[in-house]
Amino acid sequence: MMPGANARCHWRVRHRAAKHDRHVAATLATEEMRVFASWQKVEGAALTVTWRGRGRLPDPDNIGGRTKAYIDGLTDAGVWHDDSVVRSITFRTERAARLCDRAVVIRIDRA
Repeated sequence: MMPGANARCHWRVRHRAAKHDRHVAATLATEEMRVFASWQKVEGAALTVTWRGRGRLPDPDNIGGRTKAYIDGLTDAGVWHDDSVVRSITFRTERAARLCDRAVVIRIDRA
């Protein structure tokens, strides 16, 4: 996962993490679209981004910057032609029961 907006790290570290997250999102989305053979590109979308974490959860306004790479990965996978089709994004935080339950869940609803 990307370091937070207030994390003090070298730009190259942040870039490497964003590139990795974008690739993971694109790979997972491509696999999901393969499962649903009738998938069509989204023309209007409303996203719900849920950040499941342990310990101190990020502020909802910081989740946007930390999840941008995931949304760009969905564009790379062909979920939509451009992320400008996203009409609204809702950010939520949840506590994960166990460390292995940490995740970023992006729900796509047609708008």
